[in-house]
Amino acid sequence: MKFSEDFGNTRFRIRAYGPGWVRVNEQTLSRPFIISPEQLVTDWPPTGMDQLQPEHLEPLFDYGAEIILIGTGTRHLLPCPATYQALIRSGSGFELMETGAACRTLSVLLSENRRTIAALFP
Repeated sequence: MKFSEDFGNTRFRIRAYGPGWVRVNEQTLSRPFIISPEQLVTDWPPTGMDQLQPEHLEPLFDYGAEIILIGTGTRHLLPCPATYQALIRSGSGFELMETGAACRTLSVLLSENRRTIAALFP
């Protein structure tokens, strides 16, 4: 799916996505990453949802987001119990959904000027 809407001074935007990839600005990413309007972290350690641990969430928590989105890939998956508990304790709202849905949701929330960050597994 290709996006065309522009959201003001947002530095990083998801422009398109497909199975196994997400295009942020002009860069196509095929490994997990973190995106917010101001930052793009492409060296995020977990390579899949099965490797996601509480310590991997620290950059998301440090951002101080109102909402944290986690795109789980082509299927909706849940993290291990310790990671899920860390998300609950963070105090931020969070959603786990397949990555395409997370891309669309991130775009909508940013258009509403909501302080949002996403961790995406393409």
